[in-house]
Amino acid sequence: MLGIKGSMNRSRSVSSVVLIILVTSYYLAAQAVEWRAYTPADESFSIEIPRLPVERILPSDPKSEDPLEKGVTGWRVRPPGDDDFRYSILRIEFDAMRDAFKKEGMSERELIDYLAIMIAGDDDAPRFLSKGKGVRNHGVSGTEYTFIFDDTANKGALRLYTRSRFFVREKILFVIKFHGHDASDLSSADAIRFLISFKILEPKKVPKKDS
Repeated sequence: MLGIKGSMNRSRSVSSVVLIILVTSYYLAAQAVEWRAYTPADESFSIEIPRLPVERILPSDPKSEDPLEKGVTGWRVRPPGDDDFRYSILRIEFDAMRDAFKKEGMSERELIDYLAIMIAGDDDAPRFLSKGKGVRNHGVSGTEYTFIFDDTANKGALRLYTRSRFFVREKILFVIKFHGHDASDLSSADAIRFLISFKILEPKKVPKKDS
């Protein structure tokens, strides 16, 4: 029996060492991910993101009853091992969103604050969304929101930490959203690099043909 116990203990020790090596290797690999400048096919913006696959969010069926899907195109990146998409960019047709929510009488500022609850936070817990603060990215004014919700009353049943920037340019709303692992992550180097790198690009002029 003692021999069996000793063998089992050694097996556990080996398993623990292997697990530590695997976790450490994964952490180092995650830290070593390179970043790149990304510009979508429509060349509407540029932004820095990790060199990982980008998932497209395509416009929904026009008959969809979900107002948050109206006129929305997006790009998002989920690092290996993450449950959520850490980096997201949404391109929203502003008027389509206004019509979808039946907010024709809202000013642009009021509509952005309303959408911030739906997109940057959780409409069931709007009090955890910060007040919007003015920001500027490459000369374009925008609004930044943070959403920090740690449902400790329900033993952490819901935890959500986001930091988002909203920009409007010629009736197009851009939302740049960083999804953190915890509240402190919203001030991490990754969050700052991602958020401040966003730049709206000027439409390319089509050269005139010689007459």
